[in-house]
Amino acid sequence: MKACLKDAKQFDGLHKYRGNDDQFTAQEAVINPHNGSQIAIARWYFKGQTCMCCLWVYGENFCASGAGSVKGGGYHKQSAALQLAILRANITISEPIEGRGDTASTDALEAIARAVTGLRKVITCRAYP
Repeated sequence: MKACLKDAKQFDGLHKYRGNDDQFTAQEAVINPHNGSQIAIARWYFKGQTCMCCLWVYGENFCASGAGSVKGGGYHKQSAALQLAILRANITISEPIEGRGDTASTDALEAIARAVTGLRKVITCRAYP
């Protein structure tokens, strides 16, 4: 998977999507193996049947963010919410990840991190409460 950051931006409404600590369900961070800095961070929150995702992307002289939320059932909500967060950050990815699971989410975050840094290898860490 590849990512394009040409028009990436910070999303103004991010705070509306950030849940409380008791709604936090997972975080995935992509880390620069050379200096330990976090490049791309996605955090997921559930409020009832709604999944919310906040995304932050950092690089040298670069910062972007996005957020998204989805409702309903019958699909992988976390990857669908991340797809919306990526869209709202104006980041383009080469493959859709909506509803395609944790592996697709990880692939997208790693592609974004590689696009930011130019690194071929990155470290991915997923955490749960």
